[in-house]
Amino acid sequence: LRHLLLASIAALLPATAAAFSVDTISVSEPRLLDNPMPALVAVPDAAADTSLRFPTVYLLHGYGGDHTNWLAKQPRIGELADRYGIVVVTPGAGNTWYLDAPGKPGQQVETFFIEALVPTIPQSTPGQNAPSPASAWAATARCAWPQGTRRFSVRRRA
Repeated sequence: LRHLLLASIAALLPATAAAFSVDTISVSEPRLLDNPMPALVAVPDAAADTSLRFPTVYLLHGYGGDHTNWLAKQPRIGELADRYGIVVVTPGAGNTWYLDAPGKPGQQVETFFIEALVPTIPQSTPGQNAPSPASAWAATARCAWPQGTRRFSVRRRA
């Protein structure tokens, strides 16, 4: 009987151990970027309740990185999203400084973030049917500061 009880508990553990989800999405806006931008999105399990809203944190990789860098550095991103009730987005902007490239219509990265990526996250995430109550950018001061100051209206709407 004891072995049967332990086997039953062990069978339940994998189903409850990973309550969050981590998926890769691809966001496209040819008017702003030549190629679609991949993004890893970690969603807490509680997002299944579509009446709830969750803050969204955008983690930006460094120059030369991609959308998987943060997950490689911190494999527990999904667990942390679940624990703290946040959505974590790690977009892949390639070799950019997250700024618009003057004179290059297909490399408008900053405008893409504001007009395409940020609005896509609530649409592709359960429980995100309305703007998030809070959002944050994590990156070097070179790219995060300009976006945070020039695009204040996005932070206020979020």
